[in-house]
Amino acid sequence: MSDGVAAWHYDGRSAVRRHVHLSIEDGALHIAETGDMVPLDRLRAAGEGKIERFGLADQPGWRIELIGDVDPAWRALLPRQEKHGRLMDRFGVWPVLILCGALAVVAIMLFGMGTRVAARAVPLSWEMSLGEMASGRLDESSCAGPAGRDALARLVARLHPDGPPIRVSVADLPIVNAVTLPGRQVILFRGLIDQARSPDEVAGVLAHEFGHVEHRDAMVALLRGYGLSLLLGGVDGGAITQTLISNRYSRSDESAADAAGLEMLQHAHISPRGIATLFDRLGRMEPTGGATARLFALLSTHPLSADRRRMFLEAPAAAASPALSPADWEALKASCRK
Repeated sequence: MSDGVAAWHYDGRSAVRRHVHLSIEDGALHIAETGDMVPLDRLRAAGEGKIERFGLADQPGWRIELIGDVDPAWRALLPRQEKHGRLMDRFGVWPVLILCGALAVVAIMLFGMGTRVAARAVPLSWEMSLGEMASGRLDESSCAGPAGRDALARLVARLHPDGPPIRVSVADLPIVNAVTLPGRQVILFRGLIDQARSPDEVAGVLAHEFGHVEHRDAMVALLRGYGLSLLLGGVDGGAITQTLISNRYSRSDESAADAAGLEMLQHAHISPRGIATLFDRLGRMEPTGGATARLFALLSTHPLSADRRRMFLEAPAAAASPALSPADWEALKASCRK
């Protein structure tokens, strides 16, 4: 090609910088002062900022730096200078950022789906072992009242008459909460029973937790938090318990548990208004410290919006009867009393 371009040249063998003139002839860069002919396909852009540099991938230290204005037609024959990276330079910064954001969202969704598939693949015997590890410390504070245990067993059988059994116990702790553990276990805390005004409220919370049990949400949450270390024995039972007590399930997990719980309540002919009124009452209370602040534990781990409360309130409750008889309800409330 015709017109030449001034440049600084480093040969890679010495530290000397030479002022040279370049031209392009027969698909090669011609350096007039040295007579070298460098094929254009060997050049690699190595510019930074406004300096247009070119090097050779197979010859470290060799480079040329263009000086002054360069004719666009001449520059078009050389490799493009990268300002942000090859992909961004080709398509633009914003399109690439949008693409990366979309890929990140897809990756997160696939990760969520992957953990759920993995949770379903975990053998129940392994999950039971994890559940025993998690419930070990809570078992130490388990309420021992036999009449209360029998009343609770009747409530569980009414809500979940079919399928693999679900183990439910009451922990003597002043926390308004219930937690699902791996291995088809649910722990009710005494604080929840103390604050409930009817057995229907406790039944509604239990039904919701049974929805998490059937969907293996506790296992999914643990796999998301601990990954393979959970299955390889790298997490102790105390850490598992603390993670599950403070766990926030996803909005879709909560909605699915709500739907499953509502179906259980309706099949058991227990009014779904119990859980709605419980959450509505707790939601209106303000935490002021101490025992009152603990009332918000259930709301913080199971956030219920007005729409979700409305779903329970508006659900049919025909032919409903109390979740427990008056005697069983009194026995359950007294199960943790010394």
